[in-house]
Amino acid sequence: MQSLFNVWGYDVPANDAWCNQALRADLVCSKGSAKLDELIQQGLPWIAELQTDRGALHAVVIRAENDSLDLLINQDLWTVKRAWFEAHWHQNYTLFWKGGPNGISTINSKSKPEDILWLDSILSKILNLTPSQTAEWKPILVEKVKLFQKQQKLVADGVVGKTTFMHLWKELGNTPTLLTDKSSTQLAIPPKTTAPAQSSPESDKR
Repeated sequence: MQSLFNVWGYDVPANDAWCNQALRADLVCSKGSAKLDELIQQGLPWIAELQTDRGALHAVVIRAENDSLDLLINQDLWTVKRAWFEAHWHQNYTLFWKGGPNGISTINSKSKPEDILWLDSILSKILNLTPSQTAEWKPILVEKVKLFQKQQKLVADGVVGKTTFMHLWKELGNTPTLLTDKSSTQLAIPPKTTAPAQSSPESDKR
């Protein structure tokens, strides 16, 4: 968890690095189960628990390519084969995502006027449209949401929730991104320290 906070740019002591502390940074902490391709498509770093012959090993997945993944383990960077990863991972994940103002997870017709105004301002900036400058949930705002969702190849339902927020912040460049090719350097990597306690013959330290 401490490494995941670091990836998001927060230096959090190990004793405070818990899921419920994410709200202090206006982040939402989510846990669940998903297929690897689903998490890759989601595009955010996540924590995976790997079961090895030496016990459980926790890693932050920061890069995913066709046949390999980059893992951050105790601030050390490792590359493992995708087949090895999937054989030792049971599709669990913990990740952070950024919601709206004050960490809200949705914006709709019942939201506070200032949150609706914020959404209209952000969407207008991304879409290069004129802000409506109203704090009311009007049809034109719903159409802006749908237009953005179409551009991002999402379900264009006009509902602003987790997935739409994720793509909004990516467009604004205010969220770490799961890397998908070797040339990309968008995600800052914390300084390397000692090697992790557990390794595998199929993993390559970089």
